[in-house]
Amino acid sequence: MRRAGEPARRSDLARRFPHRAIAPRARRGLRGCRGLAAGRCPLAVAVLAAGCAGTPQVVPAREPTGRPGPAEWVQSSAPWSFGARGGRVLTTPHYRLYISTEDARLAARLPGFFEAALAHYRAAVTPLPAPPSLPERLEAFVLGDRADWERLTVQLMGERAGLYRRIGRGGYAWGGRSVIYAQPGTDTFAVAAHEGWHQYTQRVFAHRLPPWLDEGLATYMEGHRWEGERPVFDPRHNPERLAQLRGVAQEGRLLPLGTLLNASPQGILESEGSAGATAPTADALGYYAQAWALARFLMEADNGRHREGLGRLVADAAAGRLRVGGAPWRRGLGPGVGLSVFAGYIGPDLDGAQRDYLEFVRGLIEAGP
Repeated sequence: MRRAGEPARRSDLARRFPHRAIAPRARRGLRGCRGLAAGRCPLAVAVLAAGCAGTPQVVPAREPTGRPGPAEWVQSSAPWSFGARGGRVLTTPHYRLYISTEDARLAARLPGFFEAALAHYRAAVTPLPAPPSLPERLEAFVLGDRADWERLTVQLMGERAGLYRRIGRGGYAWGGRSVIYAQPGTDTFAVAAHEGWHQYTQRVFAHRLPPWLDEGLATYMEGHRWEGERPVFDPRHNPERLAQLRGVAQEGRLLPLGTLLNASPQGILESEGSAGATAPTADALGYYAQAWALARFLMEADNGRHREGLGRLVADAAAGRLRVGGAPWRRGLGPGVGLSVFAGYIGPDLDGAQRDYLEFVRGLIEAGP
């Protein structure tokens, strides 16, 4: 019998989560939690002259033909429970979803949203491959509340759970699996899209993206609106990130671009944990807002001037061709990797890039809403 506090054995979890829900996978590391941050930096820069944002790609979700409505994505449904809360395990073409929220409308929308978000990941920046679907689908847990989310995190992560439980809100992705809990309003969908990007890259990409881009694209993927029961992905529709960006700029806390490019989400999470923080700090939220702005800058600024380089970077990481400082990517690269990747694919003129980026940020802030 398992002692109290001891991580659950794989056999214990297998009985609770059928369909290979706890199949072991190679650890790919902590990959972004909506609400974490990277690197506290005492430096701040003021926003410079106004700039103009380009036109981002607005991607309507593709739907299967012939059958209307969100339920069309569900291929099978079975009872599932965690603790005292009942739920369902749903399979879609690419996902196995463990859902225990009591919000019936949220639960009904989730299968179509996950599939639509996946289509968005594969097309928003550059054409990307599909994840393996059969026999193993992407697994996602959407728990009804934070208490259940923490209990599941302890069972899934064992001795690593303490780090993940420091996340103030949202969720995480680890080993190709996303684990989130229901949020107020429509925030659950933004969290699902964010962690879903990390989950997708963990399962599909041969090389890891540098944190500034992994988190930047995860926040870029959050933006969406609803047209009836269909999500339409639009990076401009992210008022939370825009409000956070505006606050950081008004307080003079914008990170220098070089600092942003070399920041690490793990660092801020560990520093906040050692300081006793139990909710996302202003630095954490500010980092993610700036990563979102940087992704939009690379996609939109100057009529998409940087988009070709960004697309090559993402495609090379997916295919295992990523280069750092002109050399092939390898594990264990030290500090400065983020800046080196940026210089190799976007351009070596960091001063010019920072000037253009800050102009773009001011354009975002002045444009509203």
